[in-house]
Amino acid sequence: MFLVGAVATAVWFSPLCGVGELYAYENNAVTENIGGVCYPPVGSYRADFYGDEAAMYDALDRLCATVVRSERTDDLLVVYAYSPRVAASVDADYNLMAACRAGRVSIGAPVLEGSY
Repeated sequence: MFLVGAVATAVWFSPLCGVGELYAYENNAVTENIGGVCYPPVGSYRADFYGDEAAMYDALDRLCATVVRSERTDDLLVVYAYSPRVAASVDADYNLMAACRAGRVSIGAPVLEGSY
């Protein structure tokens, strides 16, 4: 019984919940603050927190993300990655997009919606 509870917890609580305030987005607008509860792999989700590039990469590491590409324009760094530990699914990689600008970090799945 303990093993079943541990597996259910691992599936229903995403590590994205632990990196900042987590919001659900639809049509580029916030629909709800989803707190510590995980979510199905549909829709867009975003975590925002204060930090620098090192903090952004640390959060991506905690998500076991593999960075595919990064782009820098002026004071904005955007990183494209994927992770097997984001959505409530097993053995599936999920797209991530992270941005860092002026002490603010945003990490979105599968992409960032809203301004960043």
